[in-house]
Amino acid sequence: MDTSTIVAIGVDIGTGSVRVYHNETLTSLPITTENDIYITQSSFEIYSKLIQLLSRPQLDWNFDSICITATCSMVVLSKITIDEETYLTPVSLNKSHPNSDVLLWMDNSATLQCNQLNEYLKVAYQNILNLVGGQFVPELGLPKLKMINDNIAEGDNNDNFSKSDLVCFELYDWISYLLKVGGFQNINASTNGNGDDKLIVPYIPSKPFDFGDAIDGSIKGWPHQFLQDLGITVEIGRSESNIGNRLLPIGTPIGKVNDTDIIIGHGCIDCYSGFMNMYRLSPSEKSSTLSTMSMIAGTSTCFIYSTMTPTRTTDYIPTVWGPVEIGKSGLYLYEFGQPATGKLFEDFLTIGFDQLEQETQNLELKHNKSIHELIKGYFYYGDVYGNRNPYGDPKMSQMIIDNNNDILPGVISPNNQNKKSGNVLSQVIKYILILEFLVFQTKQLLEPLSNVSQIIINGSQSKNTRFLKLLSTVTGLPIIIANHDVARGAQLMALIGKLCSFGWHYDDAFDQAIQNNNNDYLGNENSINIREDYYQLLMTKYEIFKDMASAQQRYRKLMGDV
Repeated sequence: MDTSTIVAIGVDIGTGSVRVYHNETLTSLPITTENDIYITQSSFEIYSKLIQLLSRPQLDWNFDSICITATCSMVVLSKITIDEETYLTPVSLNKSHPNSDVLLWMDNSATLQCNQLNEYLKVAYQNILNLVGGQFVPELGLPKLKMINDNIAEGDNNDNFSKSDLVCFELYDWISYLLKVGGFQNINASTNGNGDDKLIVPYIPSKPFDFGDAIDGSIKGWPHQFLQDLGITVEIGRSESNIGNRLLPIGTPIGKVNDTDIIIGHGCIDCYSGFMNMYRLSPSEKSSTLSTMSMIAGTSTCFIYSTMTPTRTTDYIPTVWGPVEIGKSGLYLYEFGQPATGKLFEDFLTIGFDQLEQETQNLELKHNKSIHELIKGYFYYGDVYGNRNPYGDPKMSQMIIDNNNDILPGVISPNNQNKKSGNVLSQVIKYILILEFLVFQTKQLLEPLSNVSQIIINGSQSKNTRFLKLLSTVTGLPIIIANHDVARGAQLMALIGKLCSFGWHYDDAFDQAIQNNNNDYLGNENSINIREDYYQLLMTKYEIFKDMASAQQRYRKLMGDV
């Protein structure tokens, strides 16, 4: 069959934008994030932006299939009854922001519930903790779900609903659900009788799962009995409603876009879309090369290690999430990451990358030394937003050892007669220190793994040549730069969905979609494999990096873990 005639659409909902990938073209619209009691977004805004993109003339809904991937965020809804019909309506998690129903992945409010989960699971479900590297962290979905479940008790809210009315979805799954049922309706106060306008969506009850696990500590996929044991009674929504009794493989058809024949493929968390964008079959047969690390490096960075070696679901790797089997049979994935990478640059640098690079080059030329030699007396540990791996410790934070000297100013408080010049140099130092921290932590994360022979990188950080050279130097691995946006992985999953709707066996459909990656060969011009002559200096700083992490944990313990 000529699959080139199938028009598949990939959608990736990132932290800052909705992106649609079609015919090697990416279009996007921004998303608003509110930081109040919780860090939230609006699924109404997200869905509206998606409809705008799909309605543009170059698409205008003329496609065969679609798949949604999104950040590992959770949507909180409540059931309401109107004229004896049940609907879902967004819960405003931040009361000052209407329809703020998306609890964003980076929200860490569920610290108490996370600790409670870890203590209980150590006794009753150690195998679940093993799946998330040994312990949950507050940014994961299950602690957030328990927080919503525990905090919205009967009568303990101002929205006239009870805990039994709550329904929570994975963000990717809720957007898929909206496509199936036709999206939001807006009803006025006189119709709903509650005194204000409301957005409503038809409610389709979801059958709980009997088997399996959720992916990366998220909310969809846990068996009903497991959630009951945790005291969680909130309903988990499912876009596929009642298909199967465990989590479906990515791309599996779950239905059609409302009033169309467009197939919807089962989505996933967006890091796995990045993996699909980079995964390739070996030339000899339908098995993958076993030693590739996929690195999806954007606002945060997710790493996915894939293997088709004989693996059991109990083959855990300490500090690493997995294994999970969400694609073809026998393809096991391990995942881990850094909660804030690109966000470090956004939050701590006020000068653009082009200027920072130019200033860095000027310093290196002026002093005839690499920038790493020039800042060898500065040390930085940058877990500003807690640590996902390898420590699973939300209390980890940043540390810096400053070094005001004759050449460069201090980072914390530049001491320079020319204040403007001092501030620019201080920004350069911060920039390079962040780069060093990111590659040191990447090396640390790779250490528990075996046989990794290369890193394939995708995302905004793959455009930073200095970062890529530093990454290759520190890890000792070649770095392959993927050609396409992460959203292309969602397009491949949409293609799987369409092929399965024709009756293809899932594994065959998966291999056929991935064949597009093989055809799109990444040549040597997209590869970086170097070891700079300041390698030994960096290895010494790497040991200091690990010591700073240990010292931080030790100091908190001495002070009662405050």
